[in-house]
Amino acid sequence: MTVTPRIRKSGRKARLITDKTALAKLAEEINKSGHSVFSPSGSAMWLHCAGSLIANMMEEDRTSPEAAEGTVAHFVAETWLRSGRKPKELLGTVQVVEERGFRFEIPVTQVMMDYVQEYVDWCMFEPGEHYTETRVFFSELTPLPNQSGTADHAACQRGKLVITDLKYGKGIQVFAEGNTQARIYALGFFLKYDHLYHFEVIEMRIAQPRLGHFDSWTISRAELLEFSDYLKARAAAAWQPNAPRSPGEKACQWCKVKSDCVALARLQHALIEGNFKDIGREYTGEELDEFADWIGRGKYRVRPADVSRFTTEQLAKLRPYRRLVESWWRTMDENLERRALEGEKVPGMKLVEARTNREYVDEAKAADLLILYGLNEEHIYTRKILSPTQAEEALRNELKVPKKVAHEALERYVRKPAGKPTLVPLSDKRPELESYEENLWDDEGMFDDDDDEL
Repeated sequence: MTVTPRIRKSGRKARLITDKTALAKLAEEINKSGHSVFSPSGSAMWLHCAGSLIANMMEEDRTSPEAAEGTVAHFVAETWLRSGRKPKELLGTVQVVEERGFRFEIPVTQVMMDYVQEYVDWCMFEPGEHYTETRVFFSELTPLPNQSGTADHAACQRGKLVITDLKYGKGIQVFAEGNTQARIYALGFFLKYDHLYHFEVIEMRIAQPRLGHFDSWTISRAELLEFSDYLKARAAAAWQPNAPRSPGEKACQWCKVKSDCVALARLQHALIEGNFKDIGREYTGEELDEFADWIGRGKYRVRPADVSRFTTEQLAKLRPYRRLVESWWRTMDENLERRALEGEKVPGMKLVEARTNREYVDEAKAADLLILYGLNEEHIYTRKILSPTQAEEALRNELKVPKKVAHEALERYVRKPAGKPTLVPLSDKRPELESYEENLWDDEGMFDDDDDEL
């Protein structure tokens, strides 16, 4: 399998897109490349932050081995769903993914097959007509023609639409509720097939088999149409020169220009100073130009707020921005380092060689020498057992042990320790813990033994 490389975007900076004539030329250029400006996969970004759309289009797309692995997993799933049988002929093959100038060789392992099967079984369980890797259009909701996306799987029956999106990665848990990508796919199917099925119920599902996460969210026909109105308004706002920016966790998570984003810098200023009226709103181009000028003229000053004086409600409002801020600083460091490597001088800083640890040139000869000096192998080598997950995958890949058998074989030697209390959003599926005080005085709590002695 070969994936055709995507055409790299123009090297022009987003700030050059200042009028509608330039926008029209950009739209024409992108249409010729066969890609959609309003990509469903990037919708969480441009729906929440209108100004992010054009800015990100000016940057080169990125790829990774993990993304290539996901591409192969989707290929296996598509082959399986279209044929209705397990593609055993793919097991053990190496699939080549060539994308954006990179080449990846991804093996189709037994573990990958097992995970894909969980997704396939979930899809095939649904009644109705099945559609796999289907291109759907939603151009009438955007300012541009030929806007589309490819939905992984859909099951259509009279009155009901079920959209299932496969996420093969295991890094970030994705939830169905509020998922903009799934809703856009649902809108695409609605626009194309509603005259046949008359959808009244729309169920959107996220499959993350490597995380054991299969999530669903159901909305009504009216709620989907309400979202379509929102989508149309936000798409129109995003396709404007100097569109306003609204930084936030969803908008900035995958944004390629956040390290240079003045709006994000302004948001952080508001967070540090506890200026709640500036948090969670859109910043106009004029406001950002003024803030950038303020920084450029050396007038930037930070007056950190006293966090201890914040109410619980205020702290809860600030907390979701923590990851965003940390990510921004990491991206800024990477950006500065890249500029320095390209020869640009960074005021107050210099490039140096990073500290490293010594390593053996020839481990075998070094081990022989240590044995010659009198050390035995227990002193020379360290051993660490595979984690339960790694051990199960080794049994499945190397010995072709079925998944259930591999899990049950280790089950008696494995435990899952209790995790420490941690704050998460209410959307998290884990059950809520009782408060510390309730546990403290519970009849089965920590003082039971003392009570017995009394």
